[in-house]
Amino acid sequence: MSATVILVGNLGADPVSKTTPNNVAIAEFNLAISNGREKEATWYRISCFGKMADDVLQKLHKGNRVQVIGSLKVNEATDKTWLNVIAYNWPELLTKPTDGDEEYPF
Repeated sequence: MSATVILVGNLGADPVSKTTPNNVAIAEFNLAISNGREKEATWYRISCFGKMADDVLQKLHKGNRVQVIGSLKVNEATDKTWLNVIAYNWPELLTKPTDGDEEYPF
């Protein structure tokens, strides 16, 4: 079972390009969501596939504030647990792109 989540946060770095064994494009990025304290955030790994991945790789960059809607997936290994969100809508850019040298705002 999966849960639908809506997240608003800032990209911690430019999206990374990957490809599945079946040649489906993947874009992955980390999204920081402020905890209300300076320099503290909860991080989520966002994955986009296909045409959405191609668009994300071209249009999103470190520091951009975006809204993502997707399915929450819990990944577990023997020594850790982490959250991944599989986006099923195009991440909506909420801020204008910057020159890229600025730290991302929380």
